[in-house]
Amino acid sequence: MKKVLRYSLILCLLLGAKAHAQDRVVSGKVTAADDKLPIPGVTVKAVGASAATQTNADGLFTLPIPEGVTQLQFSFLGYATRTLPITAGTMNVVLKQDMRELDQVIIVGALGTKRTARSTSSNTQSVDANLV
Repeated sequence: MKKVLRYSLILCLLLGAKAHAQDRVVSGKVTAADDKLPIPGVTVKAVGASAATQTNADGLFTLPIPEGVTQLQFSFLGYATRTLPITAGTMNVVLKQDMRELDQVIIVGALGTKRTARSTSSNTQSVDANLV
């Protein structure tokens, strides 16, 4: 009887420790400030940890947050990156457009280029945000 009680106590302690170590889950929706439409493909990252995800086609995300993380970072090309404190289990985030972010775009293409035996590089071209 003592053996069963001892094993039961050990099992309860192990299960309790596992339940305590579980991550909390934050979910929400990311929309654009100008037209209030959802933004698919936004990167949502836990600041200070490797946990990250992307929003789906409806702008929705779900991310398990490791213990100790207090902020989430939201980033998407053409929008200003935002770092926000985790306030609740559900976060609704609005991103503003930032045309300066488009300076990061580099178009690489080889359409219509002729290669010779000496040529080993491809063409690259930067696009200015004012031209778009």
